Amino acid sequence: MKLVLVCLFFSFGVLAQVHNVEVSGSTTESHAISEAEKTVLKQLLAAKGVNGDEYLKKLTQKFFDRFESYKERRLRQSYGATYQSTLTPEQKENLDKTFDKETADYYKRYLGLEALFTTQVKKKLEGDKWQVEVTENPSAFNSWYGRFESIKGNVKFLVIPHVELIGIDWDELKVSSSKPFISALWGAWDKWSKDESSGVDLTLCTDQCEKQWMSDKSADHNDLGVYFGQEDEVQLVAELRLELKKIRSLPNGESEFQFSGSYSLHDYGSRALLEAMNLGPETKRVSFNQEAQAINSQLANYFYRLGVPAFSRLKGFNNFRPFNQALQLVIEGQRNLLEIKDLEQQLKLSTASFSPRWELFALTRDTVQYKVLYRGEEKSFKELITSTSQLKSSYNAQCVWDTSSKEIKLKLVHE
Repeated sequence: MKLVLVCLFFSFGVLAQVHNVEVSGSTTESHAISEAEKTVLKQLLAAKGVNGDEYLKKLTQKFFDRFESYKERRLRQSYGATYQSTLTPEQKENLDKTFDKETADYYKRYLGLEALFTTQVKKKLEGDKWQVEVTENPSAFNSWYGRFESIKGNVKFLVIPHVELIGIDWDELKVSSSKPFISALWGAWDKWSKDESSGVDLTLCTDQCEKQWMSDKSADHNDLGVYFGQEDEVQLVAELRLELKKIRSLPNGESEFQFSGSYSLHDYGSRALLEAMNLGPETKRVSFNQEAQAINSQLANYFYRLGVPAFSRLKGFNNFRPFNQALQLVIEGQRNLLEIKDLEQQLKLSTASFSPRWELFALTRDTVQYKVLYRGEEKSFKELITSTSQLKSSYNAQCVWDTSSKEIKLKLVHE
């Protein structure tokens, strides 16, 4: 494995280009920032020979086409396939207002301009005018443009790293917080991905991105999330939890540290946990008889190497196909867990063509609830799973299906 040296730098790149943009017609600061970013974006597109107004119009249309599909899926999942006839006009109006509130946030995520620019309002001018400073993030535009123009359908790995200190604080390391430390780690991992990963597309999750992921992750367990990126782009989330524990200080000026962590990989759309592994622990000694930057670079290098085995595993998910459907299945009246496991295995075999993933959601004395993720058409899957004629209970119970509600129920009737 090629060694990558991690160095900590805390200043912006010298190649970053700064644009001072005057915006008029904006009543809020956030709208002024958005308009300024679009102005600079159009300039960058023009430099590629692309008409900025037409290109943004095309992207906006693609977004709303996807948003309509998202609304349809959410409504069908929440209110059934016949929601158009069962919802009252008042309910439809309230739902439209709810979706309207979501639109701006999803559109912002879809464009992803936060990866291109660092933007701030410099001055509020007279009336509805603003002076806005837009700083280009070096080399980001080609990546942004390629995201919409690519036809490869690659898997995109969104990385969320956290570093926790035990027995030491950031002040002792002469760093204000974990952010500059993680920034240095990310630079090294990103270089590794481009040099050695054979196509693993790593992307750092920003604060806003992480907030959105945590919100989606805790959403209704029977709902599938939507990633408003490229249509054929699959997004997987790699979470890293890294821990630096100071064990002891030695007389020679060295300190002994334990490095450890964990890694988990999730499908963004279904929030399914695909795999997880522990990282470390490893024990290392670091000399504090040197400059703070040298100390931090040494610590960062240890963490860099700790994370590489997790990223290496991502190569096996480059051809992952996301689950596009979710079903809640409730089994009632079981004698014991053995009976449930036997039925689960039979149902998995009978629906194997849909590549289902079964997740145990809740277990009580009388009922078992599953979240079943699968790939394919909803109607066909439901017809297949409820028409299993050879389904047999370990205790000779009669298997009765109930599809009258949103969830599907399998009732076990024992004599």
